[in-house]
Amino acid sequence: MRKLAAHDNFNITPTLFKINALNALNRDIAKNAFVIDDLHVVGNEDILKFLPILLKRLSEHFTTLILSRTAPPDNLSDSV
Repeated sequence: MRKLAAHDNFNITPTLFKINALNALNRDIAKNAFVIDDLHVVGNEDILKFLPILLKRLSEHFTTLILSRTAPPDNLSDSV
């Protein structure tokens, strides 16, 4: 991860960089789980705006689990 964070593009396009870094993890494994727990406590609008982008761009090797005590925000409705 240190090598990834030191990459020249890390600060230029951090959102895309994070997605690519996640997709690069464990390519040898057939399936990965991406778990978002306690989504109901996330109040940061930047994070909530980023989640649909992330979910749409994760590779097919990821299964996404979103756990929340309330309904997900409207911007996630197309992603769940």
